[in-house]
Amino acid sequence: MRLWTYFCYSKNMNVETLVANIRSDLVQARKERNVLKSQALLILMNAIDNASAIHIPDDTDATELPRRKLSIDDVKEIIKKEISEMQEASAIYKGINAEKTQELKTMIAVLKNQNESV
Repeated sequence: MRLWTYFCYSKNMNVETLVANIRSDLVQARKERNVLKSQALLILMNAIDNASAIHIPDDTDATELPRRKLSIDDVKEIIKKEISEMQEASAIYKGINAEKTQELKTMIAVLKNQNESV
């Protein structure tokens, strides 16, 4: 993460800034060709996008509806959930596939870094 990104993480930061910073980190990871960091941040972005989706009523013809507004606490919970799911997967792969276990641990570290920065 770039240094200026850390300054954005404060009590006054809004979710839009947080998501923009995560996207920026994702772009930077891709430029650096850091595959595991890119995967972890992409998983996180997809989880955030999915959490902000709303239920579309069956009787609507609308194709564009506003997304649900997430709070910083919502995003923290999403990060924690993704970390938990990766830890569970890592436990499953432990003893079966050491390389996959290490990849998951690296991705968990990326997400923990994001969580600590919030």
